[in-house]
Amino acid sequence: MPTSPDAPSPDIKPRARQVGRRGFLRPSEPILPQVNSQVTDQEFLNVAKTAILAARQEHPGTFEEATEGFFRAQTTSQKEVDSGRMTVGDRELFLREVVGALVAADSYDELTGTLDRRSFVQSVSRGLTKHPHPGKTHVYVDADIDRLKEMNEKSKDKHLSADKALAGYAKFHMMKLSEHFGYRGRMGRLSGDEFGIFIEDTTTAEVEKFFADIAEERAEYFGTIEQEEEFLNPISATVAMTTFEPGDKFDSMHRRTDAELVALKQARNNIAQQTT
Repeated sequence: MPTSPDAPSPDIKPRARQVGRRGFLRPSEPILPQVNSQVTDQEFLNVAKTAILAARQEHPGTFEEATEGFFRAQTTSQKEVDSGRMTVGDRELFLREVVGALVAADSYDELTGTLDRRSFVQSVSRGLTKHPHPGKTHVYVDADIDRLKEMNEKSKDKHLSADKALAGYAKFHMMKLSEHFGYRGRMGRLSGDEFGIFIEDTTTAEVEKFFADIAEERAEYFGTIEQEEEFLNPISATVAMTTFEPGDKFDSMHRRTDAELVALKQARNNIAQQTT
């Protein structure tokens, strides 16, 4: 479990981020974006080429999907222009937005579909700048999947089963967060077995009721995965929650929940030792 998620992350996801910042698609004059005059064309091309090489090596699967998707966007939109259903200007805008969508997709964890660690921290940091309504606050929840190492070692398909447990946990909670909180709720994967959930403009009572209300449906949803993968133990997580305090940043909220998670797990281990 990371001790300081605000610390610079060594991972780099450059697939389209650098390329999408400048006139890569050469859009027509009416929709021309602002260009950073401090970066020359040659410097931009050098950065773009470096980003392409890095993406091929670090994220070959998603890089291939992105390039195939962009190629299809080019060919299908050209057919729309040829048939008269789309103007040249509309096509250029569409293609530029496709690049934007591919850049945005680069912010997500490939296994679980949640925001990746860096993007989640940035998203929470932006959320903390918003003022909640009177009587409400911002709530941060830390969820640590239990016995993931044991799943890796003892389940039917080893690591594949553990991956399915992580993906299932994330998919269910993202679906329910979206249904109940809409844009106010978001979820990110902070490490191998740790997820963060941030909910804007809410109350602890609302969040606690939310988790209580979905408990039965969650058990049924997880039960299907547990049966398919022949898990020895049910999918569960140790959860800690904290509310926004004046001056809070992501790191300070995470430190509080991290300390509570450690205490909860230690208490559970002590009980287990006493009963064996």
